[in-house]
Amino acid sequence: MGNGTSELSVQPLDPQLFQGDILINQTFMYDVTIHHTTQKAFSKHRIIKFKQIDRQNEGLVKLKNRPNMQFCLEKHFQLSELLKNASIPARCRHPSILCIQRTISDPINNCLYFVTEPCLPLRFLIKFCSETDVLRGARSMLSALKFVHSSLNSSHNNLRLNSILVSPESQWKLSGFEYTLPFDQMNKHVIELLERLYEETDQPVTYSYSRTHPFCYDVYMFSRLFTQIIKEYCSGSMLFVDFLQVLHKSCMHPQPRVRLPPGHLLAHPLFQHPLISSVEFLENYMTYSDSERTDFFRTFNEKIAKHLTDDVLCVTVLPRCFQNSIFLDPPSHGLIAQILHPYDDSQLDDKNPATESDVGHRSCVSHTAFTTYLTPLILSKFRIHERLTRIILLTNFTGYVHLFQPNDLRDTVLPEVCMGVFDRYDPLSSLSLQAIGMLSSVLGATYTLNALRETENGLRRMNRFPTDTLKHEPQLWPRAHLFSEAAPKINRQQRELPLSELAMSAMESTEAQRRSLSLAQMAALSANYEPNSNAKLLDDMFIEDGHISRPKSLTGSAIRMTEARYVNSSTLAPVNEAPSVDGASAQQSPSVNHWTSSSSSCPTNSECMPNGSIHYDDEPEGKIDSTEIVKNVQNHTQKTTAGVCGEMCSSQPNHNRSCESDRVTDCDHPEENFALNPTDLSTEKPSPLIINPGAHDVKDEVCGDLHF
Repeated sequence: MGNGTSELSVQPLDPQLFQGDILINQTFMYDVTIHHTTQKAFSKHRIIKFKQIDRQNEGLVKLKNRPNMQFCLEKHFQLSELLKNASIPARCRHPSILCIQRTISDPINNCLYFVTEPCLPLRFLIKFCSETDVLRGARSMLSALKFVHSSLNSSHNNLRLNSILVSPESQWKLSGFEYTLPFDQMNKHVIELLERLYEETDQPVTYSYSRTHPFCYDVYMFSRLFTQIIKEYCSGSMLFVDFLQVLHKSCMHPQPRVRLPPGHLLAHPLFQHPLISSVEFLENYMTYSDSERTDFFRTFNEKIAKHLTDDVLCVTVLPRCFQNSIFLDPPSHGLIAQILHPYDDSQLDDKNPATESDVGHRSCVSHTAFTTYLTPLILSKFRIHERLTRIILLTNFTGYVHLFQPNDLRDTVLPEVCMGVFDRYDPLSSLSLQAIGMLSSVLGATYTLNALRETENGLRRMNRFPTDTLKHEPQLWPRAHLFSEAAPKINRQQRELPLSELAMSAMESTEAQRRSLSLAQMAALSANYEPNSNAKLLDDMFIEDGHISRPKSLTGSAIRMTEARYVNSSTLAPVNEAPSVDGASAQQSPSVNHWTSSSSSCPTNSECMPNGSIHYDDEPEGKIDSTEIVKNVQNHTQKTTAGVCGEMCSSQPNHNRSCESDRVTDCDHPEENFALNPTDLSTEKPSPLIINPGAHDVKDEVCGDLHF
C-alpha cells in the first residue's frame, strides 16, 4: 500500500514475451485467448487478449440473413461496445467476478489486453472437478449474477462454460461481460440474437422475456449450464437431485415471471451444505461478533468436519483458517490447536473402528491429510517473523514435528527456531529453546548446536544486535527484537458504528436471506413445487414482453384492463354494475344478461350504437361516419313482452323521448337488436360514447347515464 504508482501501471506490456496460447472464446468479430508472460512485472498474472477478427460471412450465416437480427446486432453489439463491456470487471470488485487489474489497448495490432489474477478456463478443468467444486461454483455464479443485477442493474447475457475461469484456490470467477446490457435495453429480440450467435438452441421458449422480471434470461442460462454440467460430470451424485428439479420446473419455465432470481436461489437448502456454510463464514469472518466466532469454532467438528472428507476439508476449508485475520484471532486458537495435533489414522481399521467418544475428542485432521495438504502451510507460517504466529506454532510443536520430512526440518524449521532463541521476548525465547531440544532428538545434537551458532554469527554480521550491549557486557547472551508484534485485534462493537448491525452487508448470510423470504417463496425452492398450479404466477394471459396487450375481442363479463385504451362496443357483453355516484363507478358485480339503468329509460340510438367509437376522456373524440353506421346496423325488432319497453324512441333531433313505460327498468337488447332502422336514424351527427378510464360508465350527452 502507498501513494506511489504501482509497478503494473508504469510497466509496458511486451507481447513478444507471451507464453502459451489457450483459446477461451471465438466469435465472428474477435478471438479471446489467455497467456502467461516471462516479463517480470506481470509474471504472477495472466494476460487475456482480445484480437479483432473479421468473419462477417460467418455471422450472417448464424443470423440466417435476417435483417431484423442484423439491425439488432448493429444497434447493441458493435465491436467497440463489446470491448468496452468486457472491461466492466475492471470497474467493480466482487469475490466471484474475475479481477482485472489493468487494461492495455494496442490499436496498431487491433488488440486489447487485460492483466488479471492467475486463472485458467473452466472448460479445460471441468472434467477434473468434483461435486463439491460444482457446488461451490454454483454458489459463486449465483452470487456474481446477484451482484450484476442489483448493483450494475444489467443482464450478463453470456453465462456459458467459456465465460467462467478458475482461480488457484479452485474458486469459479465470472467473466465474459462482452454482451452485458442494461435492463432497459433488453427484449426478446436481443435474446433471440444472442441465442443464434451462441448456437445454443432454436426453441421459442428460450426467447421469452419479461420486463417485470429482467433477470429471467440470466437465470435461464444458469439453469441450462448447470443442468448440463451436473448431468455430464456429477450424474451419480444425489446431492443435486432436488436442486435440478427446481431448475427444471421453475428456472427454465416458459413463463419468465415464474423463474426465481439469483438471490432467491441462494436460499435453497443445497447451499446450507456444511462446506458452503463454513466457507461463507470464513470469507466474511470479520463481520461476525466474538460470540459467533467462538460458537462456530466450538461446534466445528460436530457440524462441519464430520460431514466432509479429509480431502475436501483440507483443500477448501482449513487453508482459510491459516489466514492471518483468523489464525491470530483468539476464538480460533482452540481449532488451530486441534489441527496442529492430528490423529494417527494408521491405527484405525475395520477391526478397531473409532468410537463416538474418540471422534468427538480427537482432531479433525489425520496424519495422512496433514502431511499431504497442511505441511506446506505450516512451513510458510514459519517464514513469517511475527511474534504471536511463532508462539502458536511453537506451543503446539510436539503435535506435528514428527510429521515433517528431515530436509524440511533442516532447511526451514531449524533456522527459524534458532532465530527465536535470540529474541528479547522471553516467552518466545523459552518456547524456541524447548523446540531446539525436540529438534536435536530428531536431527542430532551436534547438527542442532552448529545451526544455533551459525545463526548467531549471521545475526552479528547483519548487525542485528545492539553494539553497546556487545561492547560493555560481552558475557551476556546476545538478544534483539527480531519478531514484530501483530496489530491488536478488536471486537465487532469497537470496529463498527452503533446500530450498524441493522444494515445488511453486501455479502448477507444465507440465514438472513432465508428469513427475508415469504412462505410462498420458500415453497418455490421445494422439489415438489409445481409452478403450473400457482394461478397468481401464471395469470398473464394478456401480458407480452412485460406489457398488457390489447385484446382483439372480449366475451362474457367485461374485464377491467389498465392499459387497454380502445374497446370495440360490438364485442362488449353486458354486466350488472351498481349505479355510479358523481361519476364514480362502483365495484364490479357478477355478470347478468340485462341492463340496469339509473333513469329507468331505454337507451337511445346514441347509447346502443354498434361499432361506434368508444374512447376514454383523455383521448380526442373520433369522427363518426353515419354512412358506415347505417351500413352495419340491423333492423330493429320491437319488443312484445310485457316486461320490455314499448316503442323505441323515434328518430328526432332532441333524442329525449323515453319509453312509454317508465316504470320498467329492465330492457333486453340482444346483440342482433342493437341497431335501429336506417329510417329511424337521426339526421344529426350521433354523439360518441365516452368511457372514463378504469370504469364502465357509458354517458350520453343528452339522455342521462347508463352503466355497464
